[in-house]
Amino acid sequence: MPSTSKQPTTIPPELADLTDSIRATVRILKTDNWSDERIARFIGCSEATLTEQYAIELRDGPDIEREHALDLLRKASEALNVSAIKEYIRLTGAAGTVEEYLDKTTPERKARVRPKGAKEVAHENALHAHEAGEWGEDLAPLPSRAVN
Repeated sequence: MPSTSKQPTTIPPELADLTDSIRATVRILKTDNWSDERIARFIGCSEATLTEQYAIELRDGPDIEREHALDLLRKASEALNVSAIKEYIRLTGAAGTVEEYLDKTTPERKARVRPKGAKEVAHENALHAHEAGEWGEDLAPLPSRAVN
């Protein structure tokens, strides 16, 4: 008499990659807040099949993807990628800790005064040329003329 219990089936290697790809797609779509109905329609199966076959991806997908993204950022940070370091700090919530540390260790910085350029210096000198020298009123700026 044949057995009625199902024997576990092995997935052929050519389909294993496809299955992993679909699982990754389900995780990403769930992370992007797609509904189960929309994900099922996108990957071409029923919603019941989706919830049965991809339950872990639907439940833990956003956490798995976030962990993967943080891992990639951490690796890029270790390679001294400044943008990755900043994003990693922002996403892990360590930003407040870093800012507190920097506030304690960096001295107060005074507002930097930009030195005047050559044209600004020349203009300033022209406005005040009449004040010192024998030319006196000859170099004084003309008064502005108001139009009535």
